[in-house]
Order: sequence, then structure tokens, then C-alpha cells
Amino acid sequence: MGGKINSIKELMKLSKCIDSFDDGFECYVALNFGCKSSKIIRWHDNRFHVIHEIDGSEEFISAENLIDTNIGLAIQRGALIRYDI
Repeated sequence: MGGKINSIKELMKLSKCIDSFDDGFECYVALNFGCKSSKIIRWHDNRFHVIHEIDGSEEFISAENLIDTNIGLAIQRGALIRYDI
């Protein structure tokens, strides 16, 4: 199991991309009963680009608005986990 992501600043550092072609940072939200919601996250152009691997949907979220999302809630609860490298 990878480590918990403890803050938005830490997520920014881990997911920072030089350009939009970078692969991004792979992590997941730990859910009940051992389930996971996998994400690829990129921090680029002062926003997060989130790809939800379950259905391939994408969204762009500013750092200010991230706290109001499920990802922000997962960080607060210690449930956003990076995959082992």
C-alpha cells in the first residue's frame, strides 16, 4: 500500500507536470469494504486535471475548489492514497 496524501500542497507537488503530455500521478480514494476509486491527477496551469479511471471521465479543478470535491474530502479523511511506485 502506498502512503497517504495529507494536504493539497502535497498533492500539487506529487502531481506537478511540465506540460499536458505528462502521464500524471496515479492514486486512489480508499472506499468502504476495501474498494478503491482510481484516479490520475495532473497539476498543470494552476489547476488539477483529474481522470476518473472507472469511467474515463475528466474534470479540471482549481486548488481553491478541490477541498469541496470528493478528492478534498478524501484528503481530509486520510483516504487519498498514492500507489506504490
